[in-house]
Amino acid sequence: MKKKDISDKLVCEIGLNHLGDKKYFKDYIKTILKLNLKFVTIQIREKSFYLNSKKDSLLPQSFLEKELKNLQKKKIKVGLAICDNHWQTYIPDFEADFFKILSWSALDLKLIKNTIKFKKNVYISLGMINEKKIDYLDKKLKELDGKFNYIYTQLNYNKKDLNLRAIAKISKKTINPISYGHHALDTIPILISLTYDVDKIFIYI
Repeated sequence: MKKKDISDKLVCEIGLNHLGDKKYFKDYIKTILKLNLKFVTIQIREKSFYLNSKKDSLLPQSFLEKELKNLQKKKIKVGLAICDNHWQTYIPDFEADFFKILSWSALDLKLIKNTIKFKKNVYISLGMINEKKIDYLDKKLKELDGKFNYIYTQLNYNKKDLNLRAIAKISKKTINPISYGHHALDTIPILISLTYDVDKIFIYI
């Protein structure tokens, strides 16, 4: 696979490691620009998460909106990784290029219906959802007018628990594209996932 083709698949994920530190977050931005990445997500948790956090991990609204819009000006697609609708009051003036539904909200149809109003691609992380629940979700999504993509995700760092063959199994049962969410410390699973012709590869930085 050509390098330019791989860059079309990679999605750099910014989690909560910045802990609300603007300088730390800007270091993320510099790295993203240096690597010439095309797709980025920023995780925005539910409001209660920040209220209960021991450390201030919520970046100032105006600062975050400005930084995300600057990425878009540089032709980088910016997605919001969400588990509820808190982002709408937190950064109301930012228009995301796509959405990622975090795994514990994968079956939240109310949230999914809200995101598709924006006419953007919606990536749904399957996490540890079992096959029966995936079938249920797939049936419900067929009733909605949206552009959906599943993310097969391993939620720990032990590559022994990784079963990339599940990507092929899910693909046979749905018309929605399948992406891979990489959490393992080893980079080999990324290369293996390419053999399954995944749509995108989500990688935390």
